[in-house]
Amino acid sequence: MEELNKIVSENLVALRTKSGYTQLQVAEKINYSDKSISKWERGDAIPDIPVMLQLAKLYDVSLDDMVTKHEKEKINPKQKKFIISWQTLVSMIAFVFVWLLATIGFAVVYGMYNLVDQAYLSFIVAIPVSFLVVDILSFFWYQYFVSAIFSSIFIWTATLAITQCIPGINMWLLYIVAIPLQLLVIFGFFLKKLTEKRNSKQFK
Repeated sequence: MEELNKIVSENLVALRTKSGYTQLQVAEKINYSDKSISKWERGDAIPDIPVMLQLAKLYDVSLDDMVTKHEKEKINPKQKKFIISWQTLVSMIAFVFVWLLATIGFAVVYGMYNLVDQAYLSFIVAIPVSFLVVDILSFFWYQYFVSAIFSSIFIWTATLAITQCIPGINMWLLYIVAIPLQLLVIFGFFLKKLTEKRNSKQFK
């Protein structure tokens, strides 16, 4: 049994390292605590069959590969092809669509009314709007970390856009509003992580 623990632990360490994951990232992907990952990689215990299947799927290897000693060379995860998910594709299309509308707006204002000073504002406004659209989509499709990044970008680009579109407004007044909003995003991120960690421990 100790020999099997050692084999599995060596394979788990090799697979995780070569896949570029941390123990915490693996734990999040299979909905386990990082302490369990550490225990398995030390050889103190072996994950049960359902968890082994999850790990095998994560690293794209067979279950047999994970419990077999590899004498000549360490076990390697299979190289995965780079594939853009449909969620990412939709987000990219939405991002480009906003800028297409901004370009049309610029052409209309500049071409029909020859308002050079106002025409460029369509691009200024497009910056926060495009990030807001992607932020809304990422909230439903990706981890909260991704949504938090886009939320932060939206906050500061929106601040910039408002100062450019409304003459005479004091920037420092907007920053007073933007700073606590940014802190709320950061607080939300850590609160989400703590909630996920607590929920994962309840299933152990």
